[in-house]
Amino acid sequence: MGDLISTLAFPGAPELWGRYVQTVPTEGRSPLDLARELWARATPGSGVILNGSTEGYRDWPAAHVLARRHGVRVILTDCTWKRGVGWGNRLLRRLVIQRLDRPNVTFCVLSEAERRLFARNWGLARAQVARTPWSYGLPAHDLTEPTWDEGFVFAGGDSLRDYETLLRAVAGLGLPVRIASRTLEVPDPPPNVTIRAVNRPEFRRLSRAARVVVVPLQAHSDRSAGQCTYLDGMVLGKPVIASDTLGVREYVEHGRTGLVVPPGDPAALREAIAWAIAPEHAAEVRAMGARARAWALGHFGPEQYARRLLSLALGGPIP
Repeated sequence: MGDLISTLAFPGAPELWGRYVQTVPTEGRSPLDLARELWARATPGSGVILNGSTEGYRDWPAAHVLARRHGVRVILTDCTWKRGVGWGNRLLRRLVIQRLDRPNVTFCVLSEAERRLFARNWGLARAQVARTPWSYGLPAHDLTEPTWDEGFVFAGGDSLRDYETLLRAVAGLGLPVRIASRTLEVPDPPPNVTIRAVNRPEFRRLSRAARVVVVPLQAHSDRSAGQCTYLDGMVLGKPVIASDTLGVREYVEHGRTGLVVPPGDPAALREAIAWAIAPEHAAEVRAMGARARAWALGHFGPEQYARRLLSLALGGPIP
């Protein structure tokens, strides 16, 4: 099946990844230098797994040159791409991305809903788009640590978040709300709301200590967001409330593993939070959290995600 090469490392599945993949160091290297090394390493029959995220565009030069390398399979992960603002920006992005529209390139998206839209949005062949659901981000040692309830609602993250709806929903709720965001600026938040940037360990501690984890999302037709935040809450056994946006229902089953509410609807979000914190629903909430944890552990772990990428790069099942 050929060698596998990647710029990605999987700390959640190091043994599995190390068994199949030669990881190319990227720290401190320019995109062109990285592209040259990957070109030199790749041979017919090789699979190359690259970071398809637009953040930093580090792997994009390599993707474009390897797409033209005969017999090399190119796997682009995390293709949650915005279409851009304005017709000129959208056209430029579309032209750049269409140059990757080759039979040996696979674009990985995080839900079947995105898979259906992705080819149409970017003018690509649908057969080259694969569904590779995201994984929770908690390391293995964190999964066995205890959780507790400090009595607050927690929301965090910046990508496509709709904190305006959350702030309207929790005003006067009588419950502390903690929002972890690096970009949110609210001159006069409700008195029960605290907003501050936190590092990753503190973000995880807040998830572990929350009574409810809320992921308010904007409704976008081009990309999804929030998977790691709500999956972390689920794998911790917390009641999770997420907006009904692109792909969410493929991760969260309403009423069984979490609550899914209409986007941009503060009344519906407030009602869901009130239900989750009501003492008379405590047993139902615990059962929901237990189901969510089992579901996330069984379907959305780092090893499951790594296996999906490996099977695409190998061109068949993992031996």
